[in-house]
Amino acid sequence: MSGPADVDYAGQVREYLAYCEDARGQIEACGGGLDPRYHPSVDGAVKMIPHQSDRARADAIRLAFAELTGGTS
Repeated sequence: MSGPADVDYAGQVREYLAYCEDARGQIEACGGGLDPRYHPSVDGAVKMIPHQSDRARADAIRLAFAELTGGTS
């Protein structure tokens, strides 16, 4: 079984952030909005990026999100 270091969570977090930005534009064009509790947020990233309910993997996603956004985990 591979560990958190074996997964490119930074790349997956970048994809999540890009997805959120794209979805924001599409949803706002229809008069709606993304739920700020989850998009983009560390919790949203953990919900969207597969981690097999492994706490270490979820923590690695949180760390990658914080590093890429300057946010705290």
